[in-house]
Amino acid sequence: MEDRRTRAAEYLDQMVRETLPTAPILSDVLAGRLEQQDIVFIAVRHYAEIRTFIDIKLPSRMRLCPLEAASAKKFFAHVYCEEQGDFVAGADHASLFERFCIALDIGRDVLESEFQRYWPNYQNLLNESPSRRVVLRELAISYAWESVAPRIAGPLTKSVAAVVDQMKLAGTYRDAAEEYFAEHIEIDESHGKEALEALLDYVDTDEDMEFAGEHIRRTLTTENPWVLPLT
Repeated sequence: MEDRRTRAAEYLDQMVRETLPTAPILSDVLAGRLEQQDIVFIAVRHYAEIRTFIDIKLPSRMRLCPLEAASAKKFFAHVYCEEQGDFVAGADHASLFERFCIALDIGRDVLESEFQRYWPNYQNLLNESPSRRVVLRELAISYAWESVAPRIAGPLTKSVAAVVDQMKLAGTYRDAAEEYFAEHIEIDESHGKEALEALLDYVDTDEDMEFAGEHIRRTLTTENPWVLPLT
């Protein structure tokens, strides 16, 4: 069993490593090729993704777990609590990131509009029925993003800092509002490990492994949040 888990873990990690250098937006982040206009575009869409993650994806993922899918439920519930800032008012990650967006002079109306037009991309999560296959898919997607975050944290932090410095010199940056980045650098690495352990609990066959690998590839490329259409 350990041999299977080890082989699956190596395969899934390889899928992330091989896909990341050609993934839309992420490859530019990794290479440090971001300008101020890129940061603004990424920020607006990322806010919509965080809101969708908290309001739609995580609650749906918990609902879609069959009764016996204990480790998947535990993982999704743990991430949900952390994304909600342990339910302290204003500490949820959408609110933290909103403060950074406002510091970039992005209006709340722009952020709300992006969210309302973005979240319907995940309407399917509201209509599906619980199943092991759905759990495997959603854990693979979770693992992809939770493991990508620490890999791009360094270059992303440098790009954001450079843009913030430019705006401060120009007098257009409102205040220091980078709590979101400090919070995520600390927790994303642990989430990646937790996601992998939960995912491996549902990879019983080579077919399961390939199915998970395919959804890792899709979520980082053709279903990447920054290439999805708005309604």
